[in-house]
Amino acid sequence: NNPRGIPLKNEAEDKRSRDDIIELAAVLTAVPTEFFVPAAARILDIDRYVTYFATEAVTSDMDGFSFHNNNSYLYHVPNGRFVFIPHGADEAFWATGTPITRLSGPFQRPYAELARTVRAVPELLVKYRAEVTRVVKQMSRRSSKRSRSRRSTKPLPALAMPRSP
Repeated sequence: NNPRGIPLKNEAEDKRSRDDIIELAAVLTAVPTEFFVPAAARILDIDRYVTYFATEAVTSDMDGFSFHNNNSYLYHVPNGRFVFIPHGADEAFWATGTPITRLSGPFQRPYAELARTVRAVPELLVKYRAEVTRVVKQMSRRSSKRSRSRRSTKPLPALAMPRSP
């Protein structure tokens, strides 16, 4: 269960293995979309991932997991399911001047297979669209409060909501 021969830290002492990540990879790559939700729900917190994906899309985080397979950790909660943890979101809101490709909107085709699967499964696509709307509204409320306090009316560029395909 260790194809590259790289040991896990404290693998023997903590009685750890890669069996959980191998199972997750199998579900994400081999389960047909019609069976994906029940299979993935056993090992992945799908609702949290849908929120994570929607947040990356709304904040135009092209350098995150869903759109670039980058800047995230995959964590297996003890006695629970896997969750994604963002880190290094230096490209969110187009924050840097680097020439990285920008998102055209939250319904742009993602790079990560998991994100594409979310959009391919009708039930998850409905959840994703609802999360995009919820995140935009939440960010708009916060942005409005900040704008009033700074007397600025310039909206954040990532909050534009294009129509879904």
